[in-house]
Amino acid sequence: MKAYAFRCMMLCAAIIVSGCASFNYTSATDRLIAFQTANDHYNKGKMLFERISSPALRTNEQSADALHREAYDHLAAARDIYEQLFEREKNETIILSLGQTYKLLGEPEKATKTFLYVINNINKSNTDALSELGYTALYYRNDLEDARRWYERILAIDSDNAEAAFYAGYTSYRLNDRARAKKHFSRLVSAQSPGQYRRYAELYLGVLSFYDGEYEECVRLLEPLANESYEDPDRTAWLVAFYKSCQVLERFRDAYEAVAMLAAKHPADMYYTGQRYLLAELAAVPLKDRPPEPKITGTNILPFFIPAIRALSSNDITAARAAVLREMNQPSIEAMQLMRHIERKSGDTFRAQKAELDLSGYYFANGIYSMAIRHLTNLVTQKKYQYLYYDLSHAYMKSGDTVKSADAAAAYVRADITHKTAALTDVADFLMRSKRYPDAIIANDRIIKILPDATFAWLNKGLIYAEQKDEKQALRMTEKALSLLAGENDNAKKAAYYSAGTIYLMFNRVKDATNVLSRALALDPEDPNALNALGYTFIDRDVNVPEGVRMVEKAISYRTSPHFLDSLGWGYYKQRRYDDAKRELLKALAGYTGDGFSVVCAHLADVYLATGDRENALIMFKKALDADEHSSEFDEAAVRKKVKALEGVR
Repeated sequence: MKAYAFRCMMLCAAIIVSGCASFNYTSATDRLIAFQTANDHYNKGKMLFERISSPALRTNEQSADALHREAYDHLAAARDIYEQLFEREKNETIILSLGQTYKLLGEPEKATKTFLYVINNINKSNTDALSELGYTALYYRNDLEDARRWYERILAIDSDNAEAAFYAGYTSYRLNDRARAKKHFSRLVSAQSPGQYRRYAELYLGVLSFYDGEYEECVRLLEPLANESYEDPDRTAWLVAFYKSCQVLERFRDAYEAVAMLAAKHPADMYYTGQRYLLAELAAVPLKDRPPEPKITGTNILPFFIPAIRALSSNDITAARAAVLREMNQPSIEAMQLMRHIERKSGDTFRAQKAELDLSGYYFANGIYSMAIRHLTNLVTQKKYQYLYYDLSHAYMKSGDTVKSADAAAAYVRADITHKTAALTDVADFLMRSKRYPDAIIANDRIIKILPDATFAWLNKGLIYAEQKDEKQALRMTEKALSLLAGENDNAKKAAYYSAGTIYLMFNRVKDATNVLSRALALDPEDPNALNALGYTFIDRDVNVPEGVRMVEKAISYRTSPHFLDSLGWGYYKQRRYDDAKRELLKALAGYTGDGFSVVCAHLADVYLATGDRENALIMFKKALDADEHSSEFDEAAVRKKVKALEGVR
């Protein structure tokens, strides 16, 4: 809100210019004196209310009551004068002052009506009035939706308003709208807004990160602020988020110190007392500095670790282990971490590694992939645990690190262990998609060693060699796979024929490709995938364009797919039906993802080029070149040549 000195200055200018008559005074000077008098009463009343809440007066009810009466008298006097001026002036500074006075007098309905008057009748963009409407909705009516609406309206006017951004985030947080809360809080943090709003935004972002399982981010945001003092009811939520995130990340000392603050703040809450006792053990806090054993009775929270830690203190590993094992039917992170701690203390390497394996599984199952990766990485250094490279690859994939995922997958296939066929098949497919061809070859060779008749593994090798332009090896693998199809079911045969057709086409062996794709269609004449595959071959290689178009149209009658629409659009292009071609290719482009995107762009560019639209043709050719991935049928050299020609014309 603006300072009252500034309001006074603005009112002075407004009253002198308006020259309106007042309720009690006949001159502009008298009305200004009235306004200044009202301001004095308001400021004194506000100051007295602030003194009432000071620590010195909280225990002196008599003095507090006297101050309260005096404050009320001043504010009532201010209200009476503001109301009289409002009747004559209709000035927004007077009205805002009146609304503020109603608010301090505990009359939120009148305050709301007053601020609404400003918005509806004087200035709909007055951010002071909008802020007050948000405040009264939030703190007097507890209407979170309405409060957020007003604060977001301020942001639409002033996107840099730190107060509005914070309260828009805070109301969203209270409404459990995490995505919206994060958006508003992040606005403050990323803008480096000064003052307390940014600091509070970081704290709430930390809590939201904890709720979303982003423990590293939670600790990053809250660690610099964890020891600061904030007079806010949500401080407990911040400390809980911080200590629990530290516990998940096995930063036990930090977790212990944070939960110690919670235990001191909530001495009657046995949960925090118990957690402090547990974390003191996990953090290896010296015995002389540890809290006493909590007196937990009945079925209180997490009682299992009390006897376990008591047993550890007397070096009774068997009793400690037994106490935790009773909890393992429904394991908690506390139980898993304590068991690993016990087994490390036991000195039994096998048990310690088994506990670490169980803990990594717990982390993976609960989506805490960074910690699963940490423990799996420790374990795979041991030869007997190198089969866990497969799990490590999945953990990296889940965390979004595809490069390290491929590295772990490659380590799995190269490990000197007994491999599982299902895992090898999964890894081989992933390595092929990652273009890690040497490792993919090893994976398929291992599959073939286990299952010599695995047609898919032979065809995988054929596709890899085809990508590497090794025609001789690619064809040899393909023929080997086709020779093994006698005992396969129809679905396996169709998949093999599709792959073989792709390989043949990569070496322009059109006759061989149409032969195997026809065999796939013969197995199921109404299979839309087979119809499209053979139809597109007929179109693209000019074998029989009308028949190819007919096949693709039939495929689309069963199922619409961007792949099928691309085939149809390309067929129409070959038939010089350019409007139809553009329509279908635009539809295909709208739904296309993956490595075929570049081909669709190039097809559409050729349509534009054929119709004389050079500008759009150039745009689409460049889009084709800029695609993240290119399929084997994308002729990059030809497209670059067309781009060069078009740019030369310009």
